[in-house]
Amino acid sequence: LRSLLTTLQRRRAKGAVKGDAAAVEQASMQALSDLFGEAVAKFRNQMKEEVGMEASKEFLSLTSEKDYQGLVINDQYGLRILDEKGGVLPVRSAGAEQIVALSLIGALNKCAIRRGPVVMDTPFGRLDETHRGNILKWVPSVGEQILLLVQSGEIRDAEDLREIRHLIQTEYRIVRDGSPRKSKLAKL
Repeated sequence: LRSLLTTLQRRRAKGAVKGDAAAVEQASMQALSDLFGEAVAKFRNQMKEEVGMEASKEFLSLTSEKDYQGLVINDQYGLRILDEKGGVLPVRSAGAEQIVALSLIGALNKCAIRRGPVVMDTPFGRLDETHRGNILKWVPSVGEQILLLVQSGEIRDAEDLREIRHLIQTEYRIVRDGSPRKSKLAKL
C-alpha cells in the first residue's frame, strides 16, 4: 500500500509539472479503485474458505454418518458432502440437506464480524432422533440468541428438551382460537 501511494504521489507530481493533472488524478483514482477491488476479492475468498472449513467442522459434529470426511465449498458457494474417499457425494437425502443447511447457518454466524440472533424455522423436520439430539446439543453454541420455530411433530418436549431446558429463556405456543383462521400466542 505504501509503495502504491508513493507511486501515485510521483505520478501526481510529474503530471502537475507537465500540466496533465486531470490524467494523473484519473490514473490515481483507477489505481485506488483497483486496489480496493483486489482487497474485496481477497477478503471474499478468505471468508469463503473460512466459512467452508467451519461448516465442515459443524457438519462433522452434527451428522451421525461417521464415514463422511466433511464438506467442501464450491465456486458458487454451495456446500458438497465428501464421502469416505474424499469424493463429492452425488445424491444426498433430505436429512443430509438439512444438516448441511444447519452447518452453513452455524458457520456463517461463527465467521461473521458481528454475531447476530439466529432464527431457524422447522430445523428438525427431516431429521431422525439421533440427528435431532445432535442438533439440540449444538444449538446453544450457534449464537447468544436463538429462536427455533418448531411444529409439534418435530420435537418431543419432555425427552428432547431435557438437556437444554435450563438454557430456554422463553417458550411460546401458537394455539388455535376456535377457527382455522384464528390463533393466538400463549406463553408457556
